[in-house]
Formats: sequence, C-alpha cells, structure tokens
Amino acid sequence: MRYEGNVAYDLSRFEKKKVTRLPVKKKKEKQRPKFLSYISTVLCVVVAVTITAMMMLSRVELNEMTTKISKANKQLNQLKNENVRLTLQAESKISLNAVEAYATNVLGMKKLQRYQIEYINLTDSDRVEVAMADDDKKE
Repeated sequence: MRYEGNVAYDLSRFEKKKVTRLPVKKKKEKQRPKFLSYISTVLCVVVAVTITAMMMLSRVELNEMTTKISKANKQLNQLKNENVRLTLQAESKISLNAVEAYATNVLGMKKLQRYQIEYINLTDSDRVEVAMADDDKKE
C-alpha cells in the first residue's frame, strides 16, 4: 500500500469557525402614517373626556334626586304630624263632654228627669199581615 500524505489528523476541522451570515432582508413594516396616529390619540382623548363628563353629570343628577327625596320625606313627616294634630282636635270636638256642653249651653237642653219617662206595655202578641199584590186581587 502506498501511502501518500500526512498521517497527522487535520485538527482544523474541529476549530470553531466564524459563521458569517448573509444579511437577511427585513420586511419593511408598514408604518402608520403620523396622521392616523394623531387621529387615534385625539379620538381616545375625546372618548375619555366624554366618559368623565357623563360620570360627573350622573353624579350631579343623583345628588339632585337625593335632595328632592329628602325634601319630600321632610314634607311627608310634617303632613303626618299635622294629620295627628287634626285627628286629635276632631276627636276632642266630638267627645261626649263637648257634645253635652254644647247641648246645655247653646241649645238650652237639660238632662232627662224621672217624671219625664213614660213606659209602654205591649201585651198584644206580635202578628203579621200579608198584603195581597195587585195581580192576586184581579183573579
């Protein structure tokens, strides 16, 4: 056998080689035009301001309704108190003492005396008479 060449190992094969990469063309991202970016920013601000304004308006309306309810409750309590007062006043005018005082002072009435009482005896038994209707008389 004939041998030609070097018997030593080629160690250059095991060395780390610097890998040079070919430049890859990056796809150009479509950049949003500045005009659209500006419009979206303005739109977001407008939406935020609108939501804030609506929240404030709802709070104001809630406050107004609460005030109206408290005024109505206060008026209701006053009317209930007035009702109680008028009921007591009406009851005092209708009491037996008030009626008796009115009868004696204004109308000149006096209490019933014993000699003014007259008893009636009903010794006859109770009886019922049936009246004939007009149709029964014609027959």
